[in-house]
Amino acid sequence: MFERTKTRAVGLEAVNSVVLGAKKMKTLINRFVKDESGATAIEYGLIAGLLSVVIIAAVSLAGTSLQNVFTSISDELDDSVK
Repeated sequence: MFERTKTRAVGLEAVNSVVLGAKKMKTLINRFVKDESGATAIEYGLIAGLLSVVIIAAVSLAGTSLQNVFTSISDELDDSVK
């Protein structure tokens, strides 16, 4: 009789453990759904990405213009030496 009661108590502990685990999981999921800090991080990431694209485009255009200027200066210097 004692063995049967002991087995039943262990079974109830397991059920209680599962119920508590489910409640904790539900709490974690609710907190995750309500949390907006990840959305803010994604927004900052998108802004940083767009800024880097604009900076790369500006540097590329300025680089081409600067190359033309330095080529022109180099040609003028070569002509003056001759």
